[in-house]
Amino acid sequence: MTKNLSADISLCPILFDRKEDFAILTGKARNGKEGLIQAASSIEWMRSFSEIIDAPVALIRSVDGQFCYLNQRCYEFLRMESDGIENKKLTDYVVFNDDFEEIKEEIYSNGSVTNRGVQILNENGKMLAATISLSQIYTEKEECFLISFIDLSGMQTLAEEQKKLLEELEISKDQVEEEAGKLVQLNVQLEESEEKLRELNAGKDKLFSIIGHDLKNPFHVISSYAEILLDEYETLSDDQRKEFIEIIHNTITQAQKLLENLLNWSRAQSGRIEFQPEPLILRKMVSNSVRLLSSLATKKNIQLTYNVSVSAIASADKNMLDTILRNLISNAIKFTNESGSVTITVKETDNDFLFTVRDTGIGISEKDLRKLFRLDVNNIEIGLSKEKGTGLGLILCKEFIERHQGTIWVESELGQGSTFNFTLPKSR
Repeated sequence: MTKNLSADISLCPILFDRKEDFAILTGKARNGKEGLIQAASSIEWMRSFSEIIDAPVALIRSVDGQFCYLNQRCYEFLRMESDGIENKKLTDYVVFNDDFEEIKEEIYSNGSVTNRGVQILNENGKMLAATISLSQIYTEKEECFLISFIDLSGMQTLAEEQKKLLEELEISKDQVEEEAGKLVQLNVQLEESEEKLRELNAGKDKLFSIIGHDLKNPFHVISSYAEILLDEYETLSDDQRKEFIEIIHNTITQAQKLLENLLNWSRAQSGRIEFQPEPLILRKMVSNSVRLLSSLATKKNIQLTYNVSVSAIASADKNMLDTILRNLISNAIKFTNESGSVTITVKETDNDFLFTVRDTGIGISEKDLRKLFRLDVNNIEIGLSKEKGTGLGLILCKEFIERHQGTIWVESELGQGSTFNFTLPKSR
């Protein structure tokens, strides 16, 4: 006679090749009696079943952990000899990361545990990282634990290789960044060299332009008017002779100034001008320049004045400062119409002396302002009357002022005059 039995059943998980499958059906009778409700009820069936499974699987007694059965994969995994498993226990080969007694309690409570970290000590004495899953089952004789392993040693090796690769990549990254830094530095040096080369080429072009044109023209003018005087002296009136002599004189003066600037600039470019700062009375320096250029201002009826404190003393190179003042003042006179004015002032600030050369001349347009202080501009036309100049004097002024760690700038509007400002530090 068949008797029905009420029971709770569950599928016990076994992990095969990192994939969870449900292979064994177990359960407990609700009347409190433990029994087995499973598709197979013997270790012989378990042997047949587990041999076709591509995963390390074993059966142990729950009471003492002694092996009852291992499939071939498990023998290979644990490096065990297959001649017998008597007196061989799970704990002889497996070191649990957690307390094994607590794991057993969890199995009794839940029927199984999965993916618990362990270290496998095989017979070669090598520790292998792995995870273990245990499921509670019953044979016809006793309670057992069905166990399956997942070998993590390959994953550990992979992780170590990955870590090594990351370290190598980090080293490579550092090397790449170092090389990239070197390339950036080389690029900066190359750009600096290219800029220096452009400046040298511009300087060379500037020099050839001045020698070939600006120095040639004055001598042509002198030669022409001298020839007229020589050939037609007797037929010329006194006023004509005086006019021609005055033209020759002014031309010689301009050529002399240009030649002086050219020589000074050439010496500065070749590093043959020594910077020799000394305490200088600024009022005396300005007054000397004004005195030397006053005749030019008088001819054009230009009022030339200066306002400098007698106590203003700066540390500067005398020859350089003299060149700066003479260039700026003579330019102001040159580009100022008759009956205009040129004023030179020096003001003391917290850290600098501010020099200002202001004129009421023809002024400079915004377009022409951009041409100043540039080596790559051979000739500059300024103002409505298109007054021409080489710009060499201003370039020389800028270089000498920067040697003093000062700055120079211009404020001007067309028809409203110009103001050239530059600073010299109080102390060095």
